[in-house]
Amino acid sequence: MNGLTGGIPPELGRLQNIVYLILDSNNLTGTIPASLANCSSLTIIRLSNNKLTGTVTQIDFLQLRSLVSFSVKGNQLGGEFPVSVYNCTDLKLPDLSSNQFSEELPDNYEYSQPVLRELRVLKLASNKFGGRVPGWIWKLPDLQVLDLSHNSFTGVWPTNLSGLEGFSRLEASPDDAGGGVNVNSITPVLVEVKGNKLLEQISIEAKGSRLELEYVLETLFSIDLSYNQLSGKLPPSLSYLNLSYNFLEGEIPTADAFSTRYANSSFKPGNDKLCGPPLETTCVAQDSNASGSSATLGAPSSELLDGTFWRAFEIGTAIGVVIVIGVVIGTLRTMPCARHWLLHNQDSARHFEHSKYGVFNEPT
Repeated sequence: MNGLTGGIPPELGRLQNIVYLILDSNNLTGTIPASLANCSSLTIIRLSNNKLTGTVTQIDFLQLRSLVSFSVKGNQLGGEFPVSVYNCTDLKLPDLSSNQFSEELPDNYEYSQPVLRELRVLKLASNKFGGRVPGWIWKLPDLQVLDLSHNSFTGVWPTNLSGLEGFSRLEASPDDAGGGVNVNSITPVLVEVKGNKLLEQISIEAKGSRLELEYVLETLFSIDLSYNQLSGKLPPSLSYLNLSYNFLEGEIPTADAFSTRYANSSFKPGNDKLCGPPLETTCVAQDSNASGSSATLGAPSSELLDGTFWRAFEIGTAIGVVIVIGVVIGTLRTMPCARHWLLHNQDSARHFEHSKYGVFNEPT
């Protein structure tokens, strides 16, 4: 951070031999000049954490064939996903997170295939992207970090992640080009898609490819699916996950100590129909009784007795008292002597009610 202010000068495009452009964490404003595409030798563009506005579609990435890292996170950029970035065949790390990019991601695997061979990191979190997650994202062979969280993606969570072959390679080394992580050997193996509206269930039993898919998922050590609308049962092969704010149900798996790896916060809030450790809700079989009703999931018999039985008892008692009083009064009204006594007491009651001094005598 150098405390730079103002806009990025268009004259920067004259520096055709510049290799690194690192201007992140300043107070730069305005738009990204289209002339930046003239710097054909650029391999790293870092403009993150500024106050840049506009779009990035004006940049002709076709001329930036050597670009490896492109980060504009933490700005106020918007518009569509820059389709021309597919021409950057060496691109490994695009980071557009924490902006206002919107619309749907282009879903054309054949057109985008050249760049997909090298992509290691794809970070699009905290934007306004919507629609379905395009299929080509789940086929990125070298992808190791995928962050789509806090957008408006909808659709079905894929049952087959075998195309993410890069999730099986774990290496790390310092980045000699200015700190951070070397994009040629990235450690994190992470999928994060929380804060969207992905639907359906999570399944690791893709038809015809179960072994291959399990091999890939064994190397996936972190997955965050919170704030979605997932439903269905949980797979037992994950070692860390966050599934809060969803609609999952049933018993939490116990195989391979699955239920002992997580805290309550991995499942709550949300998922009201989940049961079993580490949750306090116990799983109770829903056995129907003679009347066709069934026991409440997770509710002990004593709790049902204390609640349902006593509520019924109280209501029944109250109704019984009202009926008895009604019968007595009705009987009294039909008997001549009793009727005289009842009317006499009603007159006395009115006298006491309207008397200024109640049951006391008015002073003389």
